[in-house]
Amino acid sequence: MMLAFETNPLQNELLKTLLLHEGYQAEVYANEAALVARCKEQPDAMLLLGTHDCAQSLALVQRVREVSKAPLAVIAAVMDEDAITRHYELGVDEVLLRPLCPERLVARLRNMRRRAAAPGTADTGEEAVSVGPIKLYPALLRLHKADQVIHLTPLQSRLLYCLMVNAGQIVSKTRLEDKVWGYQGEAYGNPLKTHVFHLRQKLE
Repeated sequence: MMLAFETNPLQNELLKTLLLHEGYQAEVYANEAALVARCKEQPDAMLLLGTHDCAQSLALVQRVREVSKAPLAVIAAVMDEDAITRHYELGVDEVLLRPLCPERLVARLRNMRRRAAAPGTADTGEEAVSVGPIKLYPALLRLHKADQVIHLTPLQSRLLYCLMVNAGQIVSKTRLEDKVWGYQGEAYGNPLKTHVFHLRQKLE
């Protein structure tokens, strides 16, 4: 299930057609409350497009993240670096800026579908991995540190797994982006740096 938010009626129908063409069971909402209520049923992925400004977008992201950890992308016409970073801090997986060609959007949707198919990581299934006092359960989105249980987002789980299985080695930015997002060097606002920062906060 792919959920999307778009307030423009014409864009709403175009988006629904695109999602259905890509094989998604798609639902596109123009009402925030209805979208948030549906998010509680844990969709495969979510797109937020039709917000009027940055403040509305941030508020909606926060409401969505309170009920769902599904992969989440925000598409906006204008957004400065500070606003992009704030979206990542609230748990957005990626920010895309308009104009966005249909081919690129489809590629992003396919990456989101692939990531959603394996909630922990694309490589591990149920397998746990340990480094020192830290044990990661990728499929459960859960990290154990001593007696503490730390809950992760799917993106954080993929990122930490890639770092843990390569403990003691240098992992390049390009490789991390490929493993976590499925592409390299095209995201806005340096999401890798922001997500690593928040992951370190959880660990420390």
